[in-house]
Amino acid sequence: YGILFEGGNTEESDDRISMGMAESVIGLSGKGYGDLEFVGSLNLIDFFNLQVKNIKQLVQESFAKGASRETIAKGMNMKLKTVYRLC
Repeated sequence: YGILFEGGNTEESDDRISMGMAESVIGLSGKGYGDLEFVGSLNLIDFFNLQVKNIKQLVQESFAKGASRETIAKGMNMKLKTVYRLC
C-alpha cells in the first residue's frame, strides 16, 4: 500500500492538502464504487485496496488520454517510477 503514502519529494508536496478518510469515502462513492454507507463500512484492507484500484485507474486513464508520465507524476504527487509501473 506504499502508493497511498509515498508522495513526491518536491516543494509543491508541502503545499498540498491531504484528503482525510471522509473525503476519501465520498470520492470513492462518487466514482461509483458503492454508496457512502457501503464504502464507509469497508474494513481497512478492502478500503486501501479500493483506493489503490482507483489510483491505478486514474493513472491509466490519464496516460491513455495522452498525458505524459511526467505530467501524471507531478499532477498526482507521485514518484515517476511509480507512474511507470502503473502505465
